[in-house]
Amino acid sequence: MRGFMRLVRLIIFTGLLCLFSFAFSEAGELSTGPPAETLLRDTFYLSHADKLEREVFEVEGFTLVPHPASDWNSSFSVVTGFRGNVLTTHILKDVNSVDEARKFFQKNVKPYEIHGIYIRELFLQGKKGEGIKLYWVGNRAFRSLDDAKKSVLVVKKTMEQQGASFEEAI
Repeated sequence: MRGFMRLVRLIIFTGLLCLFSFAFSEAGELSTGPPAETLLRDTFYLSHADKLEREVFEVEGFTLVPHPASDWNSSFSVVTGFRGNVLTTHILKDVNSVDEARKFFQKNVKPYEIHGIYIRELFLQGKKGEGIKLYWVGNRAFRSLDDAKKSVLVVKKTMEQQGASFEEAI
């Protein structure tokens, strides 16, 4: 009986040891996040796989998704953000073709540059005339130029702290 109890304790101890080592290895993997080399891409650009899953159009550096909205006289929305499988968009008022979208962007985009990254300013109309000015870095829009610049600087600093080259990532 004594040998049996010793065996049970040994099995329990071994199981707990395995459980703790697994938990610590998982915690280590979770805390590392995306590799520094892909941080720029993963932060600001919709992945190629996500683009393939959806019917998207690349126009003048913006990503469009079909979104018919007769009350806006529109057939497209522009991607303003993404997280996981969720896209945030804004309807492009009076844009019903890729060619109309191209002309709209060429006429209305104001470019900025910080550390080799282009930031694009674009005013988007609302349904009733009000609108919003947004600033894009890749496929992600920000409410202010300052927020867009800060986001680029945070990614640059993080990459450099992890030993990656920001310039090569561009």
